[in-house]
Amino acid sequence: MVSEIKERAGMPQSYKPAERQQADPATRAQNYVQAFHSLEHDHERLDRYQSRDERKVVEGQLQALAGTIKADSVAEGVMKAHGREMGVERSSNLERVLQAQDAREAQRQSTCEVQRSRGYSR
Repeated sequence: MVSEIKERAGMPQSYKPAERQQADPATRAQNYVQAFHSLEHDHERLDRYQSRDERKVVEGQLQALAGTIKADSVAEGVMKAHGREMGVERSSNLERVLQAQDAREAQRQSTCEVQRSRGYSR
């Protein structure tokens, strides 16, 4: 199951480095939003029905994506300016990633609510 998750929910083609350089910022931004939502959906499903190891894989992917978003400042700017239209909800983990000051904070914020719901503190 873990390998299936890595293949399906792993780094989508749309934001691997070679493709990231070719796509325009709005396209990259939309791809990031879609990938983040997909990973969150996978995490919710796994949180209820699967093992801790599989959830950790998805959490790692969310954190990696958060770092990728922070490294792509142009697409991040598009997401900040047009987030609502792109599907970034208020107070969501993705909105917290966008508000983070740096990649490290963004990576923590990507799974912030997930950890709080299990009783972890930051």
